[in-house]
Amino acid sequence: MTLLQDFPCDRKDQLTSRERFYYDLLPNINRQRPMILETDKEIIYEEMKRYQKEYNAINREKISDMRKEYRDTHKDQRREYEAINREQITERRRQYHIANKEVNNLKSREYRQANLEMLRERDRLRQRSKSENHVCECGGRYTTKTKTRHMNTRLHLSRSKPS
Repeated sequence: MTLLQDFPCDRKDQLTSRERFYYDLLPNINRQRPMILETDKEIIYEEMKRYQKEYNAINREKISDMRKEYRDTHKDQRREYEAINREQITERRRQYHIANKEVNNLKSREYRQANLEMLRERDRLRQRSKSENHVCECGGRYTTKTKTRHMNTRLHLSRSKPS
């Protein structure tokens, strides 16, 4: 350690402030910052975010496997927690929904606009499957969407009852 200046002070924060002055002035004087300023906090935070993003990108599969393994080994604990705290979880979800209603509606609207054709095709397929004709064991005919109604008709009930 080399003494750069004899600096009389009353408190330690004055001393670290002066040390910080030399840390900024001279390159490679210390490995660690003697005092962290608000601007440093922002820089450090941004560096940490960037590093974390890079790490996650590089180790995506490893992280995914670790999370899956953890979920698989802790299923019982999670179920138990959810059973005990069902009301709090429901209330938290309700509050989140209320607080983020506009944002979620906007995201939903953007998704629908971006995927309009795919959604229309999906709806067409669903409609077609609902309209498929079936022949019942009683000899009657019905579509997928009218199956329940057909099962309650006199024709079906009289023909399908065992003798």
